[in-house]
Amino acid sequence: MTSITIELPDDVAPSAQRAGLFSGHTLASSVRELVRDRASLQLQHVIHNFDINPVSRVELITTDIKHAIDATRSH
Repeated sequence: MTSITIELPDDVAPSAQRAGLFSGHTLASSVRELVRDRASLQLQHVIHNFDINPVSRVELITTDIKHAIDATRSH
C-alpha cells in the first residue's frame, strides 16, 4: 500500500471531506478512473495520429504492434 500527501486549496478541502472523498476506497476508485480516462485519451490520440499519417504494412512490424499493445495494457 502506498501513502500520499496532497495539498488542496482551503475552499476545496472541507467540501471534499464532507463528501467523503478522502476515504481510501473512494480515492483509489477515483485514481483508477482517472488512469483509465487518461489511457483512453492517449489511445484516441494515437488512433487520430494514425488516421492523419497512416503507416503502411511494410513499416508496421510485429515489434511495433507488441509495444503498442503492451503500452495500452500497462495503463
